[in-house]
Amino acid sequence: MAVAVQDYIAPDCRFIPIQRGQVVYVFSKLKGRGRLFWGGSVQGDYYGEHPARLGFFPSSVVQESQYLKPGKVEVKTDVTLSAHGPGSFLVWLLAHGGGVKPP
Repeated sequence: MAVAVQDYIAPDCRFIPIQRGQVVYVFSKLKGRGRLFWGGSVQGDYYGEHPARLGFFPSSVVQESQYLKPGKVEVKTDVTLSAHGPGSFLVWLLAHGGGVKPP
């Protein structure tokens, strides 16, 4: 979790507008050239009329206030998965003995 230290006006729908003092839930921290941006969500009022908004924002507009996971978790893979067809996740999972096994 983080708290916004300044306002941020989103340039397009991939980004989320943030107001100073607003709580931001950080889901991901990008690497490489994108490391200046994080992914997360903001919500208006707790019981407000506006749903939560998801998207990217500059890491410089927030200050982390609470860490919910370890600082760095990297997951490496050599598999490219698609949603459908012979390269789909389900086909890959079954071919590699994955899935839920009965007790």
